[in-house]
Amino acid sequence: MTDKLDRMARAMERVAAGKSAWGLPTARRPPPTGEAIDRMLPTLDWLRFTDKRGRKLIWARAFGETWWKIAGRFGRSDETARRWYMAALSAIAAGLRGGRKKVVVNAGRFG
Repeated sequence: MTDKLDRMARAMERVAAGKSAWGLPTARRPPPTGEAIDRMLPTLDWLRFTDKRGRKLIWARAFGETWWKIAGRFGRSDETARRWYMAALSAIAAGLRGGRKKVVVNAGRFG
């Protein structure tokens, strides 16, 4: 039992040191340039065209979260989460076109 714990502790030390559990260096993205940040900031303002649920969905997808994990967080099916996501994107598109019309998705009685 202690041998297994020792191996786990060594693996955790390697990960903390910036290496994978197998001793290989972990791949890291380079930090964004100032120009990339300047291009990103206006896109964050687009989120004001959608509701809180839409913002959460968009952020989750931006961070690469899978649909089934998102669906579990909202307590709905992954298909419902996709519909809500598309509705949020449609609301953003409508807002960018100049219309503030809110896109409504039939969410049933749970709204």
